[in-house]
Amino acid sequence: MRNLKNQSWKLLNRTIKSGSNKSNRRSFHWIILLSFTGLLLPSVVPQIATNSLTKNIFLGAASANTNSELVAQAKSTEPTGQKKVFKIATIAKRGKDKTIEKWKPLADYLSETIPEYDFELVPMNFEEIYAAAEKSEFDFLLPNPGMYVDFEARYGANRIATLKNRRLGNAYTEFGAVIFTKADRNDINELKDFNGKTFMGVKEVAFGGWQMAWGVFEDNGINPKRQFKELDFAGTHDKVVMAVLNGETDGGTVRTDTIERMATEGKVKLEDFKIINNKQDPQGNFPFLISTPLYPEWPFASTKNVSLEISEIVAKALLNMPKDHSAAKAAKSDGWTVPLNYRPIHDLFIELSVTPYDEIEQITFEDLLWYWVAIAGILGTLAGVTIYFQRRSLIQTQTTEKSLNALNRSLEQSAKEQREEREALEEAISTLMDSLEPASEGDLTVRAQLLEGDVGIIADLFNAIVENLRAIAIQTKSSASHVSLSLSDNEVTIRELAEEAAVEAQQIQNTLSSVANISESIKEVADNAEKTASISNDAFATAQEGNKAMDLTVESIQGLRTTVGDTAKKIKRLGESAQQISQVVSLIDEIALKTNLLAINASVEAARAGELGQGFTAVAEQVGALAEQSANATKEISQLVQGIQSETQEVVAAMEVGTTQVVASTRLVEDTKTRLQAVLAKSQDIDLLMQSISKATVSQAATSQIVTETMKQVTEASSQRSQSSRQIAEAIKGTTNIVQELQESVAQFKVSEAEQQPEAKMA
Repeated sequence: MRNLKNQSWKLLNRTIKSGSNKSNRRSFHWIILLSFTGLLLPSVVPQIATNSLTKNIFLGAASANTNSELVAQAKSTEPTGQKKVFKIATIAKRGKDKTIEKWKPLADYLSETIPEYDFELVPMNFEEIYAAAEKSEFDFLLPNPGMYVDFEARYGANRIATLKNRRLGNAYTEFGAVIFTKADRNDINELKDFNGKTFMGVKEVAFGGWQMAWGVFEDNGINPKRQFKELDFAGTHDKVVMAVLNGETDGGTVRTDTIERMATEGKVKLEDFKIINNKQDPQGNFPFLISTPLYPEWPFASTKNVSLEISEIVAKALLNMPKDHSAAKAAKSDGWTVPLNYRPIHDLFIELSVTPYDEIEQITFEDLLWYWVAIAGILGTLAGVTIYFQRRSLIQTQTTEKSLNALNRSLEQSAKEQREEREALEEAISTLMDSLEPASEGDLTVRAQLLEGDVGIIADLFNAIVENLRAIAIQTKSSASHVSLSLSDNEVTIRELAEEAAVEAQQIQNTLSSVANISESIKEVADNAEKTASISNDAFATAQEGNKAMDLTVESIQGLRTTVGDTAKKIKRLGESAQQISQVVSLIDEIALKTNLLAINASVEAARAGELGQGFTAVAEQVGALAEQSANATKEISQLVQGIQSETQEVVAAMEVGTTQVVASTRLVEDTKTRLQAVLAKSQDIDLLMQSISKATVSQAATSQIVTETMKQVTEASSQRSQSSRQIAEAIKGTTNIVQELQESVAQFKVSEAEQQPEAKMA
């Protein structure tokens, strides 16, 4: 009956959705047939319904194993050596090559992870994938969220995982859409401001590129197709962003992270745009610009061709995919997660009346008529079913009353017999309890009297139990005594260990203090050694510079020595030239003397000549005057030359003394250089030695620190051992008390005739 009712509702739904009169008439005929079937069913087949219900219950329980049996049969019928190939269909929206590059590693991953089967990627366009779905030509589906909802409603697709899409360094399982305009559009600040404006989406069937934003507009009372001046579609998300930026349209919508991605690529700037209906998460859980609710990412879905077992195996493989696997990287994701709830997408598509809910229209008067006819048919069916079950219930009630009367008579007779048996049993049990009374007081030597019947069995069982208790009591007494003695000895030993551990801990603490002081001293020495090494290194560097300066000084002095020698030679040659000048001056003086003598002779001859010789006399006087001037000049030159010779000789003497001093200085500088080189070598040795000392001191400081840490650990371990020893001692003391209580409890039991009860001993 429930199946009939479901069929009626399905026909009613088809009647409402369909716009064909022929289909309406066919549906009407089915409704009338079902109605009469519901009315006639109670009177025609009352017993068949009962049997059918029982069979359905058992068949329903048995059908749970149908899938696994089919899978087993399918595997058993497969040719030996061949694997079953599962086809994964997906939309090639960016071309088949790009799609294969992105999703084929996923198929390869499933083939490797599930080696019993092979998985093949089949990229298709929209027309091809719907045609293949009609023919059941693929097993799994990789759709966008909107397409999945359509396939779920049309073909019974079932999502088994949701993609963890990686965007700008993080993985997200949800996405939305952003509605935006240029930042300088002061006339657009709210959704209603797009009324009368141009708007652009990606595609009319693009879920994130138009349908999300469409739903937001409809929720705010805006019908884009009627109220927008123009609604256009660019084909890609990037083209929509650039169209808004270039002023080609007033506003646009793209999926979240598109603007951020283009800003990262340097194509646009975030400050170039204004977000309308901004719903960005202030806590940063979803950091992208967004104007719509969030919806789940791409799912991985199975079709009706795939058994539940295979779907579970594939889902497990997807959920276990490492995020650094090549398949995850190719898809720009971190793998897959459990399937999310895609019901919000169904709700959105119902609101927008888009595929698969595009057949839902306004209900006409004719549709309403068929609706009420269907309701009448269903009510008739339900009325017939109700009458049938009421009639059946009345018959069963009458039959049950007759059975209950007979059952009451039988129960009264059985009650009488059971009462008599119970009285006899109570008497036997009372006798048994009296004989077992001493056992309740600890006497385990008592035995119950064996009788016939059930009480005899109980008595025999009780005797066996008492005998076992007696053996346990004897063993417990002996063990408790031994344990008590052992615990007493162990308690003393443990307490001594605890005291020794405490003393040891104190000694280790003292040692730790000493080691800490030594560590601090070594650390100070290490610091001083490092400083000394630094100073030594500086001294070595200074000595090297001094050695270089000394080399330069020696070279300079040697150059000076050469210069002084050259100067002395030149001055000596100058003295020789002065000597030559003196000789020339002597020659000139001699010529002047001879000229003067010639003038005198000329004067004498002129005097002899008388008047005729006056002219000659004048010449002789002039020659005499010239000779006298020459003689005077020669004397002056001679005096100058003598002064130059004298000073030249002094300079030569001084240069010889300077040369001697330069030679001596050169020898001293060379000796100093030799000693400085020795000092440099020693300084280098000291520097190497200080570096070695510094390294050794640093190593000693590190070793001392390790020793200190080790001593701390030893101290802590010793303290813990001491504390544990005290705890063990306390535990042993508590155990000793428990054992004493156990001995006292066991002492109450009498296990032999020679023993007396504690009460008798106390008396």
